[in-house]
Amino acid sequence: MSLIRELNRNELFAIMIGILAVSVALIRDFGVIGVLFVIISFLLHELGHRQSARMNGCIGRFILDPFGLLLTLISSVLPVKFLAPGYVGVFCVNPSSLTYRAQLEINSAGIAINLLLASTSLVLALVLRINELFIFSLINSWLAFFNLIPVGPLDGAKIFSLNKKLWASAFIASLIMLVNTML
Repeated sequence: MSLIRELNRNELFAIMIGILAVSVALIRDFGVIGVLFVIISFLLHELGHRQSARMNGCIGRFILDPFGLLLTLISSVLPVKFLAPGYVGVFCVNPSSLTYRAQLEINSAGIAINLLLASTSLVLALVLRINELFIFSLINSWLAFFNLIPVGPLDGAKIFSLNKKLWASAFIASLIMLVNTML
């Protein structure tokens, strides 16, 4: 049995390994606060997919991806970071549970959470004048924007194939959030 398969037997352990990989990739450039913000944002994004799958009658669990885990670790020495140590796998015992609407909800959940966190923390940063909240907003805006790129395994590819109008709306919202957070 492969090491990754063994690590994936326990979802909590798989999540912890994913968090450790993200921490290793970012600690040198982002510091402790930045790493904590990314971990919180990444974790809530993935748990959003998982909970949405469960609410739609499916099984959702975090799964380490060997290639993504390796890329995440390699990016620790690169100027550009690639954070994809794993993903939420969705399995439906009853295939009729995976309706068009359920697919949209499951694939959009992580991005919706990142956009909610980005907008809420931006408003709070402006009202309370707490600089760290700007950073948190920027991280979540970037995660939403990046995940909406309609390529390969990213959420954006799935959403784009299901509903181009929803994808365009979310992409524009993430771009607006990203620009507003950077100003």
